[in-house]
Amino acid sequence: MKKIGLLFLILASFIFLIYTNRHIVTGMFLAPFLESKLESLFNMPIAIQGLRVDFKTGDVQASRVIFTNQPEFLPGPHLDVYGVRFHIDFPALRRKEVLIDTVHLERPYYLIDRMPTPEGPRNNVNTWYRYMKVERKKGEPKEKTGGEQEKKWVVKIGKIEISNGTVIFDNRAAKNPRKYVFRNLNGFLGNFEYPSEGPNHLSQDVEMKGTYGEFYPAPFEIEGKANFSTSQVGFNLYGEITEGDLLEHRDLWEGLPIRLEKGRFSLFIHGLCLKKQLQSRSHLILRELDISPGQAATDKIWGLPLLASMRFMENEKEIHLEIPVNGDITDPKFEFQKAFRASFHRSLERRTKAGIQSFTNGTVRLASQTKGIVVKTQQRLVEGIDRLSTAVHEKASQVE
Repeated sequence: MKKIGLLFLILASFIFLIYTNRHIVTGMFLAPFLESKLESLFNMPIAIQGLRVDFKTGDVQASRVIFTNQPEFLPGPHLDVYGVRFHIDFPALRRKEVLIDTVHLERPYYLIDRMPTPEGPRNNVNTWYRYMKVERKKGEPKEKTGGEQEKKWVVKIGKIEISNGTVIFDNRAAKNPRKYVFRNLNGFLGNFEYPSEGPNHLSQDVEMKGTYGEFYPAPFEIEGKANFSTSQVGFNLYGEITEGDLLEHRDLWEGLPIRLEKGRFSLFIHGLCLKKQLQSRSHLILRELDISPGQAATDKIWGLPLLASMRFMENEKEIHLEIPVNGDITDPKFEFQKAFRASFHRSLERRTKAGIQSFTNGTVRLASQTKGIVVKTQQRLVEGIDRLSTAVHEKASQVE
């Protein structure tokens, strides 16, 4: 009898332990199943660690979730989250509805890898999205007898919260590869619904703050409306970067006979994208410019004396530039960074010409004042700066 009593006590203790830790036990059994389903959906290795599921309360959490890049892209994670928790309506799953009030992502890391291929640039996001789109069509609901369509799955998430996140766009396919790094991300995406009413139905709220820059991070924030639930991504977003370091963006000066030594900037941007057509308007403010003639420098830039143009840029307390960029985001030939740089060059040219002409009442008089100062060798260009600066400031005094 004592042995039976001891066995019963052990069994009862085991049952009690399982019951009190049922969310952990359930997670242990569910994790392999979910990993398999997600891998078949995204076509990439997926690992879920520390999964806990409570069917009674609807609480779900995991200590870590990793989506590993496809083999042809950079080794390592495409998405790596160090903490996920949310509350789901389990009974609604029977109606093919995924209803979640709030998802919290702790320290999410998201890498967009754009790589060159003989057929043109490819990125890891489009790769899994196209695969998922093909698989989804294979599993589309069949028509029932009587002409009725089987119900499709619906996903509704009230808010996706992000704490201390990182997003990196590694553009290895560009002529001069570079990374665009967003860190310390805190904010949310609200009112996520799939499927959406249409690409132009911008019902999702976006609000995010953090830092932007790989080597010289600067504060940034973005807010507005978006629709990330469709292949024709749409958004109407406003963003700003304040007190940034221009050394982070030396690529903006590529193609100009000018070398950037240092400088500060602030950027205010509005981007509207509907049916894959982007319209962007940016207001860029340059401050504290320190520039020198580049290796390819001659005596002219934009038909103006180079030194006069450089002196104007350096002496201006602030240079305000309007930079429009339009394009089809699905066009392989369209690169936002390249288009932004070209628009920046045009705007800087217009502002420099207008500024110098306001001092000289015309480039002809300026040319006569600076005759003999502008020379071809870089050494003599530098030697002539002081003489040219004096000429420009004397003329400015006369205008005032």
